[in-house]
Amino acid sequence: MTGVSAPQEDVREIFATGVRAADPATLVAPFIGRTGEELTVGAASVSLAGLVRIVIVGAGKAAPRLAEGALDALAAVLPESVSIEGTLLVPEGLPPARTGPLVVQEVRPADANRATPRAVAATEAVLARVATLGDDTLLLCLLTGGGSATLAAPLGGLALDDQLDVVSALDGRGAPITALNTLRRHLSAVKGGRLAVAAGGARAIVSLLLSDVDGDPPEAIASGPAVADPTTFADAIRALDDHELEDLGGPAVELLRRGARGEIVDTPDELPSSVSHAVIGSPDDALRGAAAEAGRRGWIVEILGRSAISSADHIDAVRRARPGTCLLSAGEIPLALPFRPPPGGRCCDLALRLGVGIDSDAALRGRVTVLVGATDGEDGTSGSSGAVVDSAVLRAAEAQGLDPARLLERCDALTALRAGGALSDRGALSDQGALLEGGATGTNVQDLRVILVHREGS
Repeated sequence: MTGVSAPQEDVREIFATGVRAADPATLVAPFIGRTGEELTVGAASVSLAGLVRIVIVGAGKAAPRLAEGALDALAAVLPESVSIEGTLLVPEGLPPARTGPLVVQEVRPADANRATPRAVAATEAVLARVATLGDDTLLLCLLTGGGSATLAAPLGGLALDDQLDVVSALDGRGAPITALNTLRRHLSAVKGGRLAVAAGGARAIVSLLLSDVDGDPPEAIASGPAVADPTTFADAIRALDDHELEDLGGPAVELLRRGARGEIVDTPDELPSSVSHAVIGSPDDALRGAAAEAGRRGWIVEILGRSAISSADHIDAVRRARPGTCLLSAGEIPLALPFRPPPGGRCCDLALRLGVGIDSDAALRGRVTVLVGATDGEDGTSGSSGAVVDSAVLRAAEAQGLDPARLLERCDALTALRAGGALSDRGALSDQGALLEGGATGTNVQDLRVILVHREGS
């Protein structure tokens, strides 16, 4: 990579290693085994006596890689008499995976994280299929981030556009993922445990989950199709009220109000003992992998944690850090968008925001490299997975007449990054410039932030 400084090279490799450490095909293996005549899946033990088939339902950006690992693990322990079938509902453009007997259906475009009529039709077929399952069948749900947009069917005859419009309105107010998922669950015929209710005749229902949410609550991962839901219709209404959408009307809001009045059965707050789940991976895996690589490269590692840590908190941590420190964190910071925002993404915005904030401190200027990247390889509409920013990137943007701070006010980090990454005082940074190459990675465990406080003399 021509002209890349040592911190630039290190920060990219640390991030890439973190992404690889969260590969669900590897992480799932310890969660599937056999003890005597019982199949162990997560915390569940399922008798093999009379078990005829395993039906797999998968959804989300990392579902194919999760399925690949699960199929390999099952092949090692299942008797030949037990067959496997199923469906994975995924976005377009995912990397190849060995999915054997499973039907992979691409139900949304790669660059639009919204449910589509294709997703609705496929989900309705899944609901019809699982409703026929009996005691000779294990339903195995392989669910990852992005599953809310691929396993999707509106509740009670609601039109898809009406459902999406309400969720988009809440998202546009910068609502956290917990609020968005509460709303999604209560407008859905499959989320919030309703898939498990539909499949109630199965011998067992087990969800293996790859978490992309703070705290790993199972009901939030793909909006919890086969786990109990601790929230209610009233909570969904409250989420709208809390974000100043109390006057929002339309069929979807009316459905929520009917549910809050008890006119529609709520999502289940508990499920039978035959229904269980296990979280097989999370942002912690990416943090551990990144930390190991940073240590191998000689950096002092400090993990800031997992949550929506603000840009100000990150900058404070940089000020406190010793030279030669690698600061790591994971999470997603909601980004309030203007009406018709320019192309961009949450990672690009935060990377530039941190770079501008750090560069404003003369004591830190030129001494810090920041990377913010989406582990799934998709940062909004930026066409990238995030960005790398240092003082050279900012100077190059300014040399082209741009003000990065002013562009941030317009949610237009991408313009500054494209300009600032094209050239620096060290020459070309890479073919992508300051932007990280986009494209699905096969995993999805939130955003990973890597900040290097340069060693003395670097």
